[in-house]
Amino acid sequence: MASNLAQKWDSTLKNLATVAIETCHTGIIVLNGEARIVIWNAWMIRHSGIEADTAYGQRIDDLFPELAHSRITQSVKMALFQGMSSLLSQSLHGAPFPLYPPKKYQFGDEIQRLQQMVTVNPLSAPESARHCLIQITDMTHVVKREHLLRTTARQMWNPASEYHISEIYLRAILDNALDAVVTTNAQGFVEVFNPAAEKIFGFNANEMLGNNVNLIIPNEGACHHDIYIQRYLETGQAHIIGLCREVLGKRKDNSLVPLELSVSEMRLNGKYVFIGIMRDITHRKQIEEALVREKERALVTLGSIGDAVVTTDAEGMVQYMNPVAEQLTGWENQITQGVPLTTVFQVYDINGKSICATLYNQCLQEGKTVILVENMRLLNRNSQTFYIEGTLAPIRHYQHIIGTVIAFHDVSQARQMAYQLNYQATHDALTDLVNRTEFERRLNQAISDSRYDKRHHVLCYMDLDQFKVVNDTCGHTAGDELLRQVTALLKTKIRDTDTLARLGGDEFGVLLKGCNLDNGHVIAETLRKVIGDFRFVWEGKTFSIGVSIGLIAITSESLSVSTVLSAADTACYAAKDTGRNRIWVYQHDDAELSQRHGQMQWDSRITQAIEENRFLLHCQPIVPLLITSSIFHLELFLRMLDENGAIVPPMAFIPAAERYNMMVTIDRWVVEKALDSYESVSALQPNLVMNINLSSVSIGDEYFLKFVQEQFLRFNVNPAAVCFEITETAAIAHLNKALFFIKTLKAIGCHFALDDFGSGLSSFAYLKNLPIDYLKIDGAFVKDMLEDPVDCAAVESINKIGHVMGIETVAECVENDEILDKLREMGVNYVQGYGIAEPVPLSDLKKIM
Repeated sequence: MASNLAQKWDSTLKNLATVAIETCHTGIIVLNGEARIVIWNAWMIRHSGIEADTAYGQRIDDLFPELAHSRITQSVKMALFQGMSSLLSQSLHGAPFPLYPPKKYQFGDEIQRLQQMVTVNPLSAPESARHCLIQITDMTHVVKREHLLRTTARQMWNPASEYHISEIYLRAILDNALDAVVTTNAQGFVEVFNPAAEKIFGFNANEMLGNNVNLIIPNEGACHHDIYIQRYLETGQAHIIGLCREVLGKRKDNSLVPLELSVSEMRLNGKYVFIGIMRDITHRKQIEEALVREKERALVTLGSIGDAVVTTDAEGMVQYMNPVAEQLTGWENQITQGVPLTTVFQVYDINGKSICATLYNQCLQEGKTVILVENMRLLNRNSQTFYIEGTLAPIRHYQHIIGTVIAFHDVSQARQMAYQLNYQATHDALTDLVNRTEFERRLNQAISDSRYDKRHHVLCYMDLDQFKVVNDTCGHTAGDELLRQVTALLKTKIRDTDTLARLGGDEFGVLLKGCNLDNGHVIAETLRKVIGDFRFVWEGKTFSIGVSIGLIAITSESLSVSTVLSAADTACYAAKDTGRNRIWVYQHDDAELSQRHGQMQWDSRITQAIEENRFLLHCQPIVPLLITSSIFHLELFLRMLDENGAIVPPMAFIPAAERYNMMVTIDRWVVEKALDSYESVSALQPNLVMNINLSSVSIGDEYFLKFVQEQFLRFNVNPAAVCFEITETAAIAHLNKALFFIKTLKAIGCHFALDDFGSGLSSFAYLKNLPIDYLKIDGAFVKDMLEDPVDCAAVESINKIGHVMGIETVAECVENDEILDKLREMGVNYVQGYGIAEPVPLSDLKKIM
C-alpha cells in the first residue's frame, strides 16, 4: 500500500513539475514549513549556478549568506507564519538575489546582476502544512526598455542631441516587444498600445488609442486604478508605481485574463506618462491550479481509504495524517504537523522495544520500502494498543528523498480471530481440553526430546468404564455433563507441566513430562481412585463410573506417536477386559498384550480392505430333505483377501471387527453386495432364498434397519427372497431390539433363521417369543449325533419343538451320508454341511448347482 502511494506521489510530482516548473521562464523556489528548499527549478540553476541537489534541504540564507537579514527572508517568514504575500521590486529593494545571465549571454569583463522582480506567496491546501512559493522574474529587458524609452523620448524632444532616435526606431522596439506595453496620460487615456497588447486583449491599437485604459480593466478594478493614480499625482504615494503584481485584465469579449503587471512613470514636457508592461500568465495559473487540484484529489483519496496513512518531511516531522491514522494514533492531523514522527507513531516489537526511529532511519538510508514486522504493536495517545501491519516507504523528487509515507492497518481483530481459530483447532469444544491432534503433536515433541536429552515421560491412556450406561440411560446431554465433570476432577490431580487431553468419545490421555514409570503409576493410581470415588448424579439417578488406564513409558527407544498410542490403547483395553477400573502397564514382552495388539492392527487392515474392495462372498447350499419343500436356500459367508491376495478366514478378523465396532460396516457391505448379485444368482436356481448372517450390533442399530429397507428398493429384490440369520446369543442379549428388527422386516416379507440353536443356556425359554421361520440346529450336536446319544437326543428334541411351533429346521455340519440318513429319518427339513457341498465363491455357484 505504502509503496503504491509513494509511487503515485512520485509520478504526480514528476509529471506536474516537468510541466509547471521546467517550462517556466521565471525562477521558482518552493520552501517547506521549515523554510527549507524542496523545489529549485532549472531557471534557478542557470542563473545561480547552484545545482538542485545542492539546494534541496537548504535555507535561502544557507545558499546566499548576504540575504540573512534581508527583505526576502522577512517576506518568507511573513508568508509561512502569517500567510501574507510580498512583492519586491528592483527600484525599491535592489536585486534581492545574486543572479546572473547564463554564460552564453555574458559579454565583456563586467557581468551585471539580473534586474529582478520577486513575489513571495504562501502556498497551502486543506489538511497540509503551509509552504512558500518564491517567483523571480527577470526584469532586465523591461528595465532596459523603460530606460531606452525614457532616453529616446528625451532625445526626441531634444533636436540638438546627437543621439536623436527617430519615431520609426521607437515604434520598431514597441512592435517587437514580447510583453504588452500600454502608456497612458495622467487622465488615463491610452497613448501607446503595442502589438503584444493587441494579442492579449483582442483590441487593435486604433480602438484603444485615445480611450480610457479602463476598457481593459475589470469593473471592480477600474475604480481602484483611478484612485491609485489620483493619489500618486496628489501625494506622490506610489501604491502601484514601481511594483510588479498579479492582476486580472479584461479582453474585448469581456473575458478575463490573468496578468503580471508592472507600472512606472516618467514626465515628458512636464506631463506625466504612465507605462504599464504586462505579461499573460494564463499558462502558469493553469499549472498552479492543476497542482492544487491534484493535491486535493490525493488528500481526498487518502481520506477515503481504509488504511492509516502518515506522511513526513525529510527530517521526520509529520506533515499529514488521514482520518484512519487519527483514529488509530489518537492524534489530530492539525496538531501533529511539525511534530516528530517518533512522538505520534509509537511502535514496539514483540520484545517491547521502541523501533520507530530504527525503521525510519532504515528507510532513509536504504531508500527502500520497509515492511512493518509481524507482531508490531502501536501504542496510541490514549494508551490503547493495536497490532498493526504495513509499510514505510520513501517519497522522492528527482531522485532526492524529501519525506516518507507510512501506510498501516489494524490487525488486532484478525489476530484475535486467528488465535481463536487456532485454539478451536487444538482444543475440544465440550471439555475445553487439548484435542487429539494437539495431544499427538505434544507427544511427538516429548518423544523427540527424550531422544535428545534422555529424559523419560509417561503416557496414560484412559477409558471411562460406565460412560455408555450413562449415555444410553440418560441421553447425550447427561453424557456431555459427565465428561465435563470428569475433566474437572482430572485437572485437580495432574501437575502444571502435564497435558490432559480428550482423545475422543470417553477416552482421555495424560502426558506426564519428566516422569519415570514408577511415579507415573502413582499418578495414574490417583486418577483411577478419584474417578472411582466419584458419583455422577443426573435427575435423581446416581452412577459409579470407574476408569481403565493403560500406562506406557516414553524413552529414547520409543519409535513414533502411532506406536506409543497404539501400545497405550492396547494396555488400556487389557485393563478393561481383565475387570475394568484398573491400570495395565505396557511391557514389550507381554504375551497377552501382543495378542491384543495383533487384534488392534486388524482395525486398519479391515478398513483398508473395505476401501480397496478386498472382501468377497462365498456360498453353501442348504438342501431340502423332504419332497414337500421346493425352496432352495443358499447361505452366504464372508471372506477377506489380504494384501497379497490370499484368503483370510473369517475367524481371523471377525473378532477384531466386533472388538472395534466395525461389524455394522461389514454387514452393510454384505447386504449391499448380496442384493446386487441376487438377479444373476437366481437365474441359476429357481425359488432361491439367500441366507445372510447379521451381527448382534447390526440388529440393534436403527440406521442399519433403514439401510436394509433402502437396499431392497434400490436393487428391486423381493424381500421374500432373503432370510436373515441371527445367532441365538445375539437375539437373547438384545431381545427387545431383535424383536423390533425381526417384526419390521417380516412385515415386508423377509424370513428369519435362528442360528446355532442349542448353544445357549435358556434357548427354549426365549424361543417362543421370537417370530422366526427357521431353526438351525447347532452343528456341535449334529456332527457327533451317531456316536453320542445325548447329542442325538438334543437334535431330535430341537427338531420336534421346532415343528410343534411351526418352525422348519435346518441341521448344520452334515458331513456324511449316515448322518444325512438319520436326519431324514427324524424329519429334519433342511441339511447343510461339507457332506452336502463345500462353500465356494459366489461367482463359482454353477459348480455345485
